[in-house]
Amino acid sequence: MTRTFIQETNKKWDELIQIDTESGKVKIYTVDKELGFPFSEYYTTVEEMGYKSINQMINTMKKKDNKQEIDTAEQTEKEIIGLLKLAKHRAENNRHICLILKDGTKYNDIVERLKAYGMTEAEAVKKISNYLK
Repeated sequence: MTRTFIQETNKKWDELIQIDTESGKVKIYTVDKELGFPFSEYYTTVEEMGYKSINQMINTMKKKDNKQEIDTAEQTEKEIIGLLKLAKHRAENNRHICLILKDGTKYNDIVERLKAYGMTEAEAVKKISNYLK
């Protein structure tokens, strides 16, 4: 199970901390508030962060005023939509060009990011293509 905590960092983005309660792995990353896409990922462990156990870290996160636990599945969906919004933004502004789709739009890094959510490359390309229609 993954537990996700959010902390408002500034007006442009939030910091998220995801804790895998089975392995003790921790993912710390940032989410753009306007489009909703994730960036600046950092991976560590509960122990490397100075906690003696997963429960200790979770309890500490719950007690901090500036951190709030959120639903991981909902956050994942928001991040996927955020990546699709980023693809659209790039298509409209002709930026960060890498992979050519049938319509001539190019996206390599966004396809790779969507694959990290369990999609195949074909599914990711189709999802982007459908979103741009």
